[in-house]
Amino acid sequence: MLQQLLLEVTIIPAIIPHITAVILTPITQVIQFILDTILAGAVTIVTGVIGEAITGVGMVVVGMVAPGIWVIAIGDRLQSELT
Repeated sequence: MLQQLLLEVTIIPAIIPHITAVILTPITQVIQFILDTILAGAVTIVTGVIGEAITGVGMVVVGMVAPGIWVIAIGDRLQSELT
């Protein structure tokens, strides 16, 4: 399972303005990113499924879209159309 997580960091284009979606693997990079954002004190961490409608400036959504593929989206909203 760990080898499934060993993928390159891939930045995918934003689908909605003000959204930056980044696929981070392995999981340690995701954890480090979350820790960094918490330390920065500028965001709220929400775990769940990508595509869950969330509004609010400075939101961060963490979700696994496929086995070993985690997406972190940063922005003012994440629409359900992303699913």
